[in-house]
Amino acid sequence: MNPLPTIVQKKPVNAQADTKPLRWRPWGIEYIDKDYGPIQRMTQNHINGLFHLSDIDLELCRENLKQGYYPDILNVTDILVTLDSVQSNTLHEILQMHPNVKSLKIREIDGVVPADSILFKIEEVALHGSFRFLPTFLDNFSGRRAYLSFPGISARDVINCVIDWISGRRLHNLSMLYMGVGLNDSIVSFSLRPLAKNIVMPDTYEGSFRFIGCRRIGSHKWQGSDEQFLHFERETDQKIATLVYSESSSTLLVWD
Repeated sequence: MNPLPTIVQKKPVNAQADTKPLRWRPWGIEYIDKDYGPIQRMTQNHINGLFHLSDIDLELCRENLKQGYYPDILNVTDILVTLDSVQSNTLHEILQMHPNVKSLKIREIDGVVPADSILFKIEEVALHGSFRFLPTFLDNFSGRRAYLSFPGISARDVINCVIDWISGRRLHNLSMLYMGVGLNDSIVSFSLRPLAKNIVMPDTYEGSFRFIGCRRIGSHKWQGSDEQFLHFERETDQKIATLVYSESSSTLLVWD
């Protein structure tokens, strides 16, 4: 049998890989063979007729990607890929199936990601692991939130992102950009502090996140912590952003 597990539940609908037999669960129905595809579609259509589904999750693991046959779920809003590394052409196939996805959480991408990839247009993207296309991502990302925690990010990447945000050259729609690299005072004082504004802002930033596994309303409070911060104003529309940084991470937060 070709493993094709899916799970259908009221809210959200979650498609997961598993190798266990067909069975009911308190929160859904699970299938493991692609021959169940028509049943899966009928089940989803039936549930869609009963409930208004605002979120539909799709979780893909090793068996899905190994077989090259993905759950036939419509209107997916959020995708989680649990495999350590995914070929860029495989990711392209997945995103072509779900062009309106709002969040993607993935580890390593092996291969070239073209500048016009759907990846860069997704509202929220979380990337973990080592990515060779980091400059491409930072140059082309037009979404709202990005969480980048992988080797290869440098302090210069953080500085360039802040400078380009201030000038309006890129990251126009940004709400939050987390990068797993820290900044020290000497770098900040030389490159960014001269651009900072003396603006009084709240010391807590609140925002919602929809990544599978961490969907929540979160807040970022930096007063009284070991983190430091600077405020900046965008030249094109006077929007305010706060760079919160420490020795281990840097986060650019844009205020509504």
